[in-house]
Amino acid sequence: MSVDALIRDRYYQKQMRILVVDDNSGVRTIIQHWLARSGWKFVLTADGNEGVKQYLEQGPFDVVLTDVYHPGLDGLQLSKTIRGANDKQVIVVFSGGMSKAYTRSFQNLGIPILLRPIDMRRLVPFIARSVRHSAEN
Repeated sequence: MSVDALIRDRYYQKQMRILVVDDNSGVRTIIQHWLARSGWKFVLTADGNEGVKQYLEQGPFDVVLTDVYHPGLDGLQLSKTIRGANDKQVIVVFSGGMSKAYTRSFQNLGIPILLRPIDMRRLVPFIARSVRHSAEN
């Protein structure tokens, strides 16, 4: 999809709410910048347990964006817990790398994986495409 087509895409333009789970404060700050720049709302958490708590209190979200490895529930456990509460929840995982078993587990759950280093200019379009894909299936 071209950048012009993406900008016209209703999922890109939508006022999305996103739950972000990552224990790296620098990464959270950068993600916060790019999501805010897109006009999207977000909740930031530093661990999986807090992520589930925020999801149950404030969810569902348009997207849950999680790292794989963080304190508390890891990204896979977090994803399974959230999908247990809402099997339609769109989840996107990002990671600098993970085992083949984790990769297969995320793929089996239909969760797209964005590998680090993340080009933040790709983050917002990747999220929008993930939401659109989920809505179309």
